[in-house]
Amino acid sequence: MSKISVIIPCFNARDYINECLESLLNQSLKEIEIIAINDGSSDDTIKILNEFANTDNRFIIIDQKNNGASAARNAGIEASSGEFIMFLDSDDFLSSNGILNKLYNIALNLDADIVFGDFNYYKNGEIKYQKNYICNEGIVDKERFLFDYFTLNPSKSTFPTVCAKIIKTEILKNNNLKFLKDVFIAEDANLNAKIIWLANKIAKLNDPIYNYRIGDNNSSKKFKLKHFTDVRAVEMDLRNFFSKFNLLKTQKAYLECYFLILRYNAALTMKPYSFDDYEKAIKFACADIKNS
Repeated sequence: MSKISVIIPCFNARDYINECLESLLNQSLKEIEIIAINDGSSDDTIKILNEFANTDNRFIIIDQKNNGASAARNAGIEASSGEFIMFLDSDDFLSSNGILNKLYNIALNLDADIVFGDFNYYKNGEIKYQKNYICNEGIVDKERFLFDYFTLNPSKSTFPTVCAKIIKTEILKNNNLKFLKDVFIAEDANLNAKIIWLANKIAKLNDPIYNYRIGDNNSSKKFKLKHFTDVRAVEMDLRNFFSKFNLLKTQKAYLECYFLILRYNAALTMKPYSFDDYEKAIKFACADIKNS
């Protein structure tokens, strides 16, 4: 049984996938499985993946039609057999050769369900260290962490991504947790909220786990009305999920704060686009106010 299953959705990843995969092969922790999902790429991605798989039996290659990162990650979860799962994007790469071993040992020694850490911004060969939740290393206070995450406390510099952590596989599989299909904005925020709530113990490593590549053509920065529909889908799904639990009044309050922040972040994508975009966004916002 593998200790960590690393799940990598790949779409037209030819330019960066080699660096990503090499960072995994160079890990001192050898008991890993690398699950790479080709999501209908039109370049040489599948050829590169198969070449790696032919030289190392730890690779699992899934080739599917283009359905988006969420569907690709879901396929990876289903195929995984490791004790823990890590999500890694195909244009990013791990920060050091010993990072997976360090994460796994912390999880084992502290009996943690989730171990997360910091990350590096990476652009044009330059690395900038970024703290991801400022706290002492080791087990974090669960209730405090819930508050800081759901309110995205800026003093804690919380980073809402499914990367930069390992997650106990049974949390995902026993609770049938998956990424929302056809949701491309805030899909991380959706899954993160669930795993943080369900985890018994969460631990922090005060080291960067991976290098997050910053590109010039980030489609998530462009205004799309779908940002609002995605956020609405995430909110509805999370309301349904948390309705199964007996939340305290304070927990209900900061969950509502979480929804407001997600809407606000979607609204930020408007600037500096057209008045038509503003009109569409206002209609969505008004509908949310009426329904709340």
